Amino acid sequence: ADIERGSVGRCIHGAPIILGHTPAHPPASTVFPMPALVVDSLHCVQDTPEWSADEVYLLVVRASARKPWDLQVFPIAPKKVWEGLLEGQPSRETDVVVDRAYGADQLYLAALLEQDGERDFGPGVFSCGLEQALDEVYRNWSSIRKLPSSDLAQELLTEFQRRLKGMCENDEPIGLPALLEIPKGAQAMQLSFECPRGHYRLQFKLVDRT
Repeated sequence: ADIERGSVGRCIHGAPIILGHTPAHPPASTVFPMPALVVDSLHCVQDTPEWSADEVYLLVVRASARKPWDLQVFPIAPKKVWEGLLEGQPSRETDVVVDRAYGADQLYLAALLEQDGERDFGPGVFSCGLEQALDEVYRNWSSIRKLPSSDLAQELLTEFQRRLKGMCENDEPIGLPALLEIPKGAQAMQLSFECPRGHYRLQFKLVDRT
C-alpha cells in the first residue's frame, strides 16, 4: 500500500550461495531476512460520530531492547486504504507495512487515531514533545540495563498513554495505545482499539521476505 511513514528498516545481505552445493546445515555466517510486520486487515466496528466518514492512521513506537539503543516514533498512514471508513463496511484487507524488518528484540507500541484536517503526527512532525518524552523514559531504562524488557515496555506504554491525548490538537485517539507483540511461535495477532466514540479491530501478521 502507498503509505506515508518515517524512515525505518535496514538492508540485510545473506551469504553467497554456491551452485550445486546444498549444505546439510546453513553456515553460521548465513543471515536470514527478518519477516516484515504488516497490518493485513482493519475492521470498523463503530465509526466515530463525525460529520463525515472516518480516516484513521497508526502512530507507532519502536524501541530496541538491546544495544544499539534506538527509539523511533512514526505514523503509518496508507493513502486511500484507511479512508472513508463507516460501520458495517467489509474489512479493509490490503497489507500495510509497519516494519520491513521485524525483530524479536524490538518493542512495538501502537495507537490508532482518527484524523481531523491536517494530521497531528506526520513524518518529522513531533514538536509536541511525544518522541522526546518517550526517549527520556527509554534512556533512563537503558542506563540501568538490568531491568527486563517487559519493564521497558510497560514504562513506555504508560508514558505513551499519559502523553498522547494531551498532545493531540485536532486528531482523536481511539481507545488507548497498546503493546504490539506477536506471541512467540505465532504469525499473527489482533488489537482492538475501542472507546465510547469508536471501535476498530486490526490484525497484524508476519510476512516472510524470502
